[in-house]
Order: sequence, then C-alpha cells, then structure tokens
Amino acid sequence: MTEATDKKDFEVITEEVMDQYDGKGLDSIDLYIHYLVGDEINKGGKFSAHSFIAYTAKGAAQTGLEKAYV
Repeated sequence: MTEATDKKDFEVITEEVMDQYDGKGLDSIDLYIHYLVGDEINKGGKFSAHSFIAYTAKGAAQTGLEKAYV
C-alpha cells in the first residue's frame, strides 16, 4: 500500500523490495502495488501497478522475464 501514483515512484518501490529480499533464497516476486485511498487500508486500496522481480533463472521463467536481476 502506498500513496504514490507515479510510474517512477512504482519503480522506486519495486527496487526497494528487490533489494530487501535479495540474497534471501527467493526465485521471484510477483509484486502488486495498491494506492491507499483515504482510510481504506483494510479494504486493499486501489490497484496501481504490477511488478515482476526475478532473482534466478527459474524466477525469470516463473515471471516471464528474459533474465534474472543481477
């Protein structure tokens, strides 16, 4: 959940999540970013962006990316 609405902000969020889980043994992450609308945190907010992160070749296959994040 975020108050961000800009593509560049979504990229920053994706990079932060990517760095946070790097080296944790994951193959991939399927990240859904939702806009926090008012006090709707318990309702899931409004869908804003979808990011794929791949750490391994298996993760790249899972997400449909050409190669893993290096």
